[in-house]
Amino acid sequence: MAHPGHPVKGTDLADGTRYVAIHFSADSTKGQEWEQKKARGIPERSWKREMGMHDDVYEGEPVFSDYSDVRHCPFSIRETGIPIFPNSVYIGGWDNGLTPAFTLLQITPLFQVQCILEVTSGGDDPMETFAPKVLNAIARRIPGAWDEVYHIGDPSIWNRTATTGDSPGLLAKRKFGINIRRASNVWGVRQSAVTWLLTDQIDPKTERFILDAKHCPILRIGFQGAYQFEISPRGDTIGPGRILMEPLKNGYSHVHDGLQAAAQAARKFCEGKLALGMGLHHDTMPKRWH
Repeated sequence: MAHPGHPVKGTDLADGTRYVAIHFSADSTKGQEWEQKKARGIPERSWKREMGMHDDVYEGEPVFSDYSDVRHCPFSIRETGIPIFPNSVYIGGWDNGLTPAFTLLQITPLFQVQCILEVTSGGDDPMETFAPKVLNAIARRIPGAWDEVYHIGDPSIWNRTATTGDSPGLLAKRKFGINIRRASNVWGVRQSAVTWLLTDQIDPKTERFILDAKHCPILRIGFQGAYQFEISPRGDTIGPGRILMEPLKNGYSHVHDGLQAAAQAARKFCEGKLALGMGLHHDTMPKRWH
């Protein structure tokens, strides 16, 4: 990424061409005063993307603008990842569909909600093949607690197919022992659950939510803006309902849908325990949720 200290950014293209972009700060006459004057009236995100050459600022409006890479994905853990804490509670969030996805949350004894794993699919991955991938990934990530995960997902995971009369949820439970509870599919509920995680704090210096960049790279890019709103044509043609904002379905939306399911359970768990003034002990592990 280019900035005043490194004003030139080079990128190798697929055909072997090297594309070089020069930051405006390479011109000694364009300092802070020039930037402030020129940026006046231009949306901050647009300026950062077009003039600041920030690679992590995507075109379009991010779904979760409350996310901050500095606060929610601390530099200190970006390469090492988040460690596993004893006596934590684990929640797995599932998204159903042709490109299923899964996320795993760790709720520590301090009630910090940490996203420590994502499992994604390249597409056309039925439950018969996706569930074993998830179970193997969980076993590697939390070997001592792989069977204590509380699973929750998109309600459509329980929709029966016309051909077999079965559903992915029934198959997951019968064949793999995964009991996936139903999360709300109402967009406001899904959005507010994640927003609560991003905006709530344990104390003024400790965020409620932390993201593991090492084990959740697609989630992170989505939070940085790749998971964004689209303008839906299904809104009214005139009047205040003319524009309907909905998340764009792309390669980053599926894993975020899984996170939204897990976030609903995490919020309910944390708010309930905090209201009672309770800490986490062995008797409050996920088996009590079943």
